[in-house]
Amino acid sequence: MRKLLLILVVCLACLNLYAQQKDPNAIGEIKGVVRDSLHNFSLNAATIAIYNKADSSLVVYQLANRLGEFSAKNIPIGKPLFADFTYLGYKGERRNFTLKAANKVLDFKNVNLSNKDIVLKEVQIKPPPVRMNKDTLEFFADAYTLEKSATVEDLIRKLSGLTVWGDGSITYNGKAINNLTVNGKPFFGGDLKVATQNLPKNIVEKIQVFNKASENNPLDSTLQMNVKLKKGMNKGLFGKVGLGYGTDKRYGADASLNYFNDKMQIALIGAANNTNKTANSVSQLQQNASFKGEGTSVAYNPDFRQQGINRQYASGAQFQYDFLKVRKVIEDADLLTGDYFISKIFNEVQRASTTDRVVPQSADTRKLDNSSNNTVSNRQNLSFNYTLNNSKNSLSVRPRINRNSSESNSSSISSVTTQDGLPQSNASARNLGANTYQFYGVTGGYNLKSPMGSSTSLLKPTFNLSFDISTDESKNDRTNMTDFNSLTDPAQNRSYNRKYQTSVRNSKEMFELQSMPLQQLVFGRYDRSGINMTLRNRLDLNQYKADDRVSDFDVPTNRYQTNNYLTNRTNYNLLNDTYGLNLSRYYELSALEGRYQKTMSVNVALHGQFLKQDNRADQKVQNIGRKYNAFIPSANISYSNQQNGSHSNQYTLEYKTRIEIPEISQMAPLVDSTNVFSFPLGNLNLKESYHHEVVMSFGHNPNKASKGLNYGFNLSYTAINNMITDSIFYDQQGRRTNYFVNANGYQSLGVSGRSTKSFKLADHQLQFRLTASYSYSQRPNYIDGFKNMVQSHSGKVDLNAGYTFKDKLFLDFSQGISNSSSKNVGSANLNSFGNLRLSTSSSLSVPVFNGLTVNTNITYENFKPTNSKAINFSIWNATLIQRFTEEKNIELRLSALDLLRQNKSISVFNDGSTLSTTNVSTLTQYFMISVAYFPRKFGAKK
Repeated sequence: MRKLLLILVVCLACLNLYAQQKDPNAIGEIKGVVRDSLHNFSLNAATIAIYNKADSSLVVYQLANRLGEFSAKNIPIGKPLFADFTYLGYKGERRNFTLKAANKVLDFKNVNLSNKDIVLKEVQIKPPPVRMNKDTLEFFADAYTLEKSATVEDLIRKLSGLTVWGDGSITYNGKAINNLTVNGKPFFGGDLKVATQNLPKNIVEKIQVFNKASENNPLDSTLQMNVKLKKGMNKGLFGKVGLGYGTDKRYGADASLNYFNDKMQIALIGAANNTNKTANSVSQLQQNASFKGEGTSVAYNPDFRQQGINRQYASGAQFQYDFLKVRKVIEDADLLTGDYFISKIFNEVQRASTTDRVVPQSADTRKLDNSSNNTVSNRQNLSFNYTLNNSKNSLSVRPRINRNSSESNSSSISSVTTQDGLPQSNASARNLGANTYQFYGVTGGYNLKSPMGSSTSLLKPTFNLSFDISTDESKNDRTNMTDFNSLTDPAQNRSYNRKYQTSVRNSKEMFELQSMPLQQLVFGRYDRSGINMTLRNRLDLNQYKADDRVSDFDVPTNRYQTNNYLTNRTNYNLLNDTYGLNLSRYYELSALEGRYQKTMSVNVALHGQFLKQDNRADQKVQNIGRKYNAFIPSANISYSNQQNGSHSNQYTLEYKTRIEIPEISQMAPLVDSTNVFSFPLGNLNLKESYHHEVVMSFGHNPNKASKGLNYGFNLSYTAINNMITDSIFYDQQGRRTNYFVNANGYQSLGVSGRSTKSFKLADHQLQFRLTASYSYSQRPNYIDGFKNMVQSHSGKVDLNAGYTFKDKLFLDFSQGISNSSSKNVGSANLNSFGNLRLSTSSSLSVPVFNGLTVNTNITYENFKPTNSKAINFSIWNATLIQRFTEEKNIELRLSALDLLRQNKSISVFNDGSTLSTTNVSTLTQYFMISVAYFPRKFGAKK
């Protein structure tokens, strides 16, 4: 561990020395003001780009401020240079200059640009590296020189204000890019890394960054990015074919082929491995087939934290077709997408756990469990999504089908002793099971928009409709063979051989309608109140039908006989209707064009909720019908302070409520005697619980990365009246009887904060990310008849630092500290528990020589639970990667995983009265050699 920290300190020290090598006496500055030559007004966001005169390479660039002023620093002295001044709609201006040591600051004073409409003679000016086009920031790819194999991600690393983090996410001045499109359309599922890590830089015309405001809240906007390809480059093919084999018969193989043109996208992909690489979607398979590779990211490595050994065979396909003929704005869409995924997973897990009960009123016991489980699961997902969006309306429809099946075989041995080691009871169990599951559903929505400029009608025909309709069916067949032996009271010995056959059909329908604005109807045609009023109604319908057939093996007849108590047919219906009035108001508090803007929005929802619960079953105790009514208001206030050229602050305060109703299994469960250590009881007097939550948030975003930190925090408070909680009784055999009761006193408080900062020094980039959180809760419950209040505290701090040099060297370091504790306060006076976890990881990717890269990552874990020895281990992985050819599309890889052979999976769980420590089997050390080929072809055939 100390060596790891020493290496990090040395690397950062070397970086600091390197950064200090630049002689401050060898750099200078140019400044001035860019103006309109005819009207003499300043040109806000004009582009200033400085180039070397010898080879026209880009030295530095920037945008003028709101007054047209610029001040470009770090300009080399003594070198012939030229500066290009450009602005959209204006003729560019070029100035040649050479800074002298005697005068390091050159003032151009006024740089006058002429409108293109009045230009008589054109002078060729280089395309600017960046410009503002209305509200869109545009970076032009050809202004940046990179190697032939560079990707869009490599280009983004060069762009001012944009940061690519170690996990592949992207921020602009600290604000996350939430969506990335290519030529205005999603690219193979919409995962931004599929585009940034596969598309080559040399086919890109420009990168566009812009804000997209929320229709419901003008202050709530998301940052979007669009990659616009060069003319003739909207057609391409890329993919991967890879195969690897290693020690302990470990293997991995994957293949993908992706084709796109201006109208269509098609992807075929497949993978197989027995190294705990598991994917749940085609998008996850796409990430593993990236041309760029993982850099310092460990996301694509075998998952040593997964439980057991997992072997997966998976494949899938993606499809997209664009029906749109002309895209007037980037939001226009007429798109059909499809996604198919199929997977088969073999899972083998061994588990050993120790559970200590510490209840002062009765004897403490220790329960030891050892189990093994083998599962084979099959999964198929098929979905389509049709999206239509224009100035008049928007429509989305997403049908989907899921089919799953699995077979399992598990066995377990349990024993209970006193803390002194005196045996109390033991049990053994074996379960055989098989189940199938089918899901059919469709979700969507329709929005009829307000006609642009319409003011003739009193009521504009606008509304929002969303829906979600689904049906799922499952069948489960399993056999449970259990033997329980009491070593203190043999009369309680039990033996079961029970078979279950369960069929379930579950149907759900959700419809939500929001009306047209009603303020003109209430206040008249010439309403100036600014209040927006809409009616909202959401109706949820749920019908659940289950047929449980349970039988016990009868030794005298050698046959299974029907268990009349557990055999049961259930028909459950739930109606949930949320209705009410939404009020909103937007305020522009103060503003000065080009300088600042202060705004506020207020949203109030006056909603009611009605629920009708009806259950009918063969077992009469479960014939339950109930109705619930509640007033569940909510409110939201947002305030924004936008200081142009400096920063923006966002404040939000929100209050919301909801109710939670008791379930049938809490009010009237059927007791299955094969669960020999747990017996549930019902409580027909349970009432609904009422939840109150207050959330406050603050965010600070600098308009330029160099202006300071990007930071924010969230504060939340929750209180629950009539909380549904546990009441538990234990006996000498280690068995528990539990039922649910209502109790007051639940409260929770959560605080979280985050801060990010990135620095760029020429080809060097430093990244820092800090997150911290703390939560406190007090939860009421009952143990052996005594009321307790379980107080829980948890805190976590994560620091991440990264360094990159060009697209070559990647260094990443993370340190995490988390602590949790719980204590029972009340009549039982129970003990307190706590856990402290330290996690340190470091990743390095460095080129050794032409085409050869070394990747290595190490993770150190230290875990210290209360009254137990500390658990610590390290996982060290190393990989040698050789890329061949000028395009670097052939790869040879040698991997060494878990070099120290220390991997462990240990967890500790505390429920307020027991402390459980579980050790689970995991993947351990192996070595693998693999080869891969990346086919790549972009642009139409010449």
